[in-house]
Amino acid sequence: MQTALLVGVASCAPIGADLEPTVEVFDGLTMGTSYSVRVVAETGWEPDRRARVGARIQGVLDATESAMSHYQPTSELSRFNRNRTTEPFSVSRETFEVMRRALDLSAQTGGALDVTVGPLVNAWGFGPDEPMQLPPSADLLGRLRSHVGFEKIELDAAASTLRKIDPELECDLSAVAKGYGVDQVAAALVDEGEARFMVEVGGEIVASGLNQQGRAWRIGIERPSADGGIEQIVPLSDRAMATSGDYHIVREFDGRFVSHTINPHT
Repeated sequence: MQTALLVGVASCAPIGADLEPTVEVFDGLTMGTSYSVRVVAETGWEPDRRARVGARIQGVLDATESAMSHYQPTSELSRFNRNRTTEPFSVSRETFEVMRRALDLSAQTGGALDVTVGPLVNAWGFGPDEPMQLPPSADLLGRLRSHVGFEKIELDAAASTLRKIDPELECDLSAVAKGYGVDQVAAALVDEGEARFMVEVGGEIVASGLNQQGRAWRIGIERPSADGGIEQIVPLSDRAMATSGDYHIVREFDGRFVSHTINPHT
């Protein structure tokens, strides 16, 4: 869910020593949304380097999606959701750590963030299932809520397993997987020797160092209205920022608009 835009960055090829550095631009699709990566290079990259870094960025994001997507039926998360047992389920260390952190955040927020909200997300038409034409009934929502609760998952760090206490439980890591992907791309760029970059995936952003003008990266926050536009520009350097909104991904039922932001308690 993208509500933040990079403002005022263009790629330019250096002709003289006094010109701004080159900005290497990588854009693409991942996790049901778009991604944007900008890397400030003091000199232009050779084609081989650009191809290698671009492939590494895409590979990191593809790996995250293959592990944590609830849309891809073969992902670790989808297979865990279909596993209707209370037996331990083995996952990669990456998926385990994201789930561990998500459950920690669930506890800290009193369940306001709850990755077991997947069935409710599906019921309102924002998950992988075909959306219904009518809103879910109160009876259906009540039944689904009985299978929601972050305390219904047990983790075993030594074995890297997840175990459902309720076999009908399903998880949706959408709230945290994109941020994890952003962090992993940033780590890959640092490993490549880069220190000045901006990584954005669906409104989750990491900015490192300064942009090509030698200033903080400029992140535009979209105006939450039909006319769009930029509400505010936020300078960002050596920081991360997450944005979300309830005005792009919506469904309408009899004139009532419902967004993808689901309260697990109600």
